[in-house]
Amino acid sequence: MSIFEIAIVLALFVFVVLLLRAAHVLGANPDQQIKEQEKLVGPFPPGTTPAEKLRVMRIFGSVAASNPKRVWAIAIVTIICFVWLLVLQ
Repeated sequence: MSIFEIAIVLALFVFVVLLLRAAHVLGANPDQQIKEQEKLVGPFPPGTTPAEKLRVMRIFGSVAASNPKRVWAIAIVTIICFVWLLVLQ
């Protein structure tokens, strides 16, 4: 294992940690979810309440509340793959 390979794995690990933090922040903040959804697809119709916006987003949206267990499971599997690839080198 070279220093370069270790640096790549560490960079990927940091990237996964940052994605976990983003998933937590976005998944826990309904106002942020609405804001990000509107950035992606445009504003909701005028007069739509935040509750209606969230309901529509849950059904059709691309930004939804995250399941912390699922996010952590994906992160753990990803990190294990990174380490496995490092060991194979």
